[in-house]
Amino acid sequence: MQAVTFSITSFWFFAFLALALLVYYLLPGKMQWEWLLVASIGFLYLSVGLAPFVFLAVDILAVYWGTLLIERTKTPSARRWELWLVLLIIVGQLFMLKYYNGMSSLANKIASRMFGIVPITWQPTFLAPIGISYFSLSAIGYVLDVYWGTYHAQRNPFKLSLLVAWFPAMVSGPIVRYAEQSVQLFAEHRFCAQKVKFGFERIIWGLLKKMVIADRLAIFTSAILGSSTVHTGFYIVVALLLFAFQLYADFSGCMDIVLGVSEMFQIALPENFQRPFFSRNLSEFWRRWHITLGEWSKDYILYPLLKSAPFVSLGGRCRRLFGKKIGKSIPTYLGLMVLWLAIGIWHGGTAKYIFAAGILPWFFLVGGQLLQPVFSSLTRWLKINTECMSYRFFSSIRTLCLMCVIWLFATSESFVYVMKNLPVMFGTLKPWVLFDDSLFSFGLDYKDFFVILIGFLVILAVSLLQENGKAVRVMLDRQNIIFRWILLLGGIMAVIIFGIYGPGYNPADFIYGGF
Repeated sequence: MQAVTFSITSFWFFAFLALALLVYYLLPGKMQWEWLLVASIGFLYLSVGLAPFVFLAVDILAVYWGTLLIERTKTPSARRWELWLVLLIIVGQLFMLKYYNGMSSLANKIASRMFGIVPITWQPTFLAPIGISYFSLSAIGYVLDVYWGTYHAQRNPFKLSLLVAWFPAMVSGPIVRYAEQSVQLFAEHRFCAQKVKFGFERIIWGLLKKMVIADRLAIFTSAILGSSTVHTGFYIVVALLLFAFQLYADFSGCMDIVLGVSEMFQIALPENFQRPFFSRNLSEFWRRWHITLGEWSKDYILYPLLKSAPFVSLGGRCRRLFGKKIGKSIPTYLGLMVLWLAIGIWHGGTAKYIFAAGILPWFFLVGGQLLQPVFSSLTRWLKINTECMSYRFFSSIRTLCLMCVIWLFATSESFVYVMKNLPVMFGTLKPWVLFDDSLFSFGLDYKDFFVILIGFLVILAVSLLQENGKAVRVMLDRQNIIFRWILLLGGIMAVIIFGIYGPGYNPADFIYGGF
């Protein structure tokens, strides 16, 4: 991803946000959506400059004219050709901007090792618009919904532009749907102090996660997982566990900032996280992690694929050959393979991401489903109580360990690098590194780890309340005003004092902003 010059953790972004809010609530209600479009264009320009607007404009024009044409065309075959043309423009442009270089490098490696040639030498250096992976998926979903007759095509090109380019969602999601946003973006909103306050509180919560915790952890994890030196044993174990916390704090912190900003304009974006580390298995984890990507993938890849003629035919043949239960499972598992391969490509398009974010999760998920009868029989035979707290805790730890295996491959140089160095990485486990101060040699001292520990406990406490159905912001709103101000000012001061920033420092890009 290209360097972002206008980070959403910067002072200038919040100055921009304050101006945007002031003008928004001073304008007549009918003009508010027009100002949101101007603000979104301004944000994109300040973030990546003028050149990437060409690519965004191509997508918007293709979606606008394509959906109008699809809706007016009556012949099914012609509508299919029009659909494929629009999708080809969106996906083709996304591929060239984000994935071509990675995929061409992979093709060159395979061709070089198999045939001794390098067939692809062209490597473009286009600057992609911020959030192109997210707005492209939103645009594809909208086009398919119009094709299926779920919605009527938007006749106003400027309103469609705002739907595609609403600036809070451009940073790193969430992936939005037309029905969720169309009414909110174009409705008239009077100033609501409660919404602005709730939005501001969520922004502070996101900044605490991002600047105080995630950016601090990044110093340690990058020194071990991102180093060319092969570290061993408990260094890798500790780094992977901390990376899990870093990734969650980074990505969910970004979502908190994004959702908080949008809430201040009284526009609700969909939640993208639901306390994933409480999950008891990988299927539940992926339902709680990057929720909008999972739902989008099922609605626009998996379900249409399973309902397609080839898969229906395959299912019929498999049921006749293997029986109803197995015959139904085979097309489902193949469909899941296609879905996870698409997710792996979306995450980066290189062999590393295709394996770590595609093949490996699919293998774990399908393997878990296939072995579920064995696990169930074993727990009954051993008389294990699967509903008690200790077993739920064990299940969550087991799920975390499986995710750490995935993240080991995702954070390493390549699949080959991991497999080659596994004996070194885990050949010698020395738990005393936890006590001999050697962990302090990777950029963080004991004060930093103390800050991380306090942050972890605070996030855990809030997550436990939310897991038990408590709305934390509503709970705080019921407290005395002095207590509320102490907490709010305490959060602001924690960001100022403990946040990782300073002169000459560029805030670390959000991890998922690179996808």
